[in-house]
Amino acid sequence: MIARRHRYVPRCYLKGFADDRDSPQVYVVDLRRLAAFPSSTRNVAQERDFHSLADTDVEADALEKAFSVFESDVSCALERCVATGTFEDGSDRHYILNLIALIAVKNPRVRANADRFRKRIMKRAIDLAISSPEIWERQMREAKASGFVNPSADTDFKKMRAFVEQGYDIIISPADHLITEMDIFEEVLPLFFERAWTVLRAPHGTAGFITSDQPVYLMWSDPPALGHKRPPPGFGRRGTMVLFPLAPSMALVGTFEGTDRVVYATDSQIADFNFAMIENARRQIYAKNADFLYRLEDDAQARNGQLLSDIEILRKKADKL
Repeated sequence: MIARRHRYVPRCYLKGFADDRDSPQVYVVDLRRLAAFPSSTRNVAQERDFHSLADTDVEADALEKAFSVFESDVSCALERCVATGTFEDGSDRHYILNLIALIAVKNPRVRANADRFRKRIMKRAIDLAISSPEIWERQMREAKASGFVNPSADTDFKKMRAFVEQGYDIIISPADHLITEMDIFEEVLPLFFERAWTVLRAPHGTAGFITSDQPVYLMWSDPPALGHKRPPPGFGRRGTMVLFPLAPSMALVGTFEGTDRVVYATDSQIADFNFAMIENARRQIYAKNADFLYRLEDDAQARNGQLLSDIEILRKKADKL
């Protein structure tokens, strides 16, 4: 039976934020619904057919099966790193950096943005192609000659013009997106190995760090000066940092500057890190329990246990502006 529920944040990773890895449940805060509840890691950060290769020459769930083998090795690497509190082992570091890069380029937010962009470009190309009979006929001759269009296909200009004018949609399959995403993955992966990684360790026995359905956070290391605009940060840009929580007890911060080190995080640093995870989440955040520290505004006091009510207050303030 072909698996249809595909996880864009692997379950082996989310298990690290559960009290019991054998029967893992995480504390979920749904930022859209303003609701909090416990949930099995089986039921979060997933999307139907996200890794599907249907309509290709391979099995529809071939990539999903390949990821499951990779995730088995990642699971062991994560457990060892969290147990030792270090990020020094070459093999474990390799697996985890591959995991971070995969999550960074292969997630619903990135895919939705790519989908909108590709559709916009394709529609503009179609509009140009049907702008005149001469342009359309020339392009169809070339497409048929190259084998891109079946030579016997009906390419009547008036029919195509009527079809476009009545409205249409373009469907880009998961397989098409995955091809692009894997190409991007190959490009950005070396950039993660070039970064120096700081290990943040939370005090023992605390709720520590949280994660989300978008746990890789890329940001500028220093905030821009007031009134100064910056381009979006990129994984290859100097002066940027990558944040990634490994478990409640441990998180990573990667920069091109500096060297590897271990830092015992203060409550303020943990609150800042969790603020970044909340800010970057697509819809949900995941934690060991509700008692994690956070702040929702710069320079605000670190808080815990009141996230839903705090978000509701902030939204009401924003609505009044």
